Amino acid sequence: MKCLIIAFLGFLLVTGASSSGAMTGTVVKAEMIQSAIADYVHRLAPLEPAAIRIEYTARMNDITLPLPLKNLNDLEFQVSSTADTFIGNMTFLVKISHLGRLIREERVTARLEQLQEVVVTNRALPKDAVITEADVKIVQKWVRRQPTGQLDNVQEAIGKRVIASIRANTELRSSLLAEQVIVKKGRNVRIVLHAGPMLISAVGLSEQDGTMGEIIKVKNISSSRIIFARVINDSLVQVDF
Repeated sequence: MKCLIIAFLGFLLVTGASSSGAMTGTVVKAEMIQSAIADYVHRLAPLEPAAIRIEYTARMNDITLPLPLKNLNDLEFQVSSTADTFIGNMTFLVKISHLGRLIREERVTARLEQLQEVVVTNRALPKDAVITEADVKIVQKWVRRQPTGQLDNVQEAIGKRVIASIRANTELRSSLLAEQVIVKKGRNVRIVLHAGPMLISAVGLSEQDGTMGEIIKVKNISSSRIIFARVINDSLVQVDF
């Protein structure tokens, strides 16, 4: 009987302490944590705040801190993350402190989107078409990951040729483009070689297509020798010596 009374009193003490702790705790709204994360992102991301969207991938609940506070402004929120790209899936560590003392840590996962400028085609383009200013435009697009080879300036596309047929409103990437062919295979070209004050030249035949500045194989017509020369323009190649 004595043991039963002691156990009952112990139960009352634990229950009373738990109830008292719950009553005297401080509730931190999920919105406060989200606001701290947003401030962190907008402060460090290299974009305007309006160009970043934050979507929390799991429901965030209010949390209760085990201490009574009259003013929530006394709380300090320190946010950090392992990634600094601020795009795609990210995990944030939120440390909540009071007067320099750590009270609680929360891990929050979110998906970030960035509003970026991309280059798209105005019309359908056939294979090997050379892009002009009228063929492309800039549009804004929300993206969740950074595409490889994305173009954000029309000048990166103008003058290039497309390596395959492309539909209108296609987002251009570097993998879809190639330098414009200046010298075509089988074309007669002038071969020049600068040797100090001397200039040696000969007539040659291009053995392959070549873009501006590219080194291609050329046959010297007089000697039938194959040499390598750099494309200068559509009828001139230069041997680097």
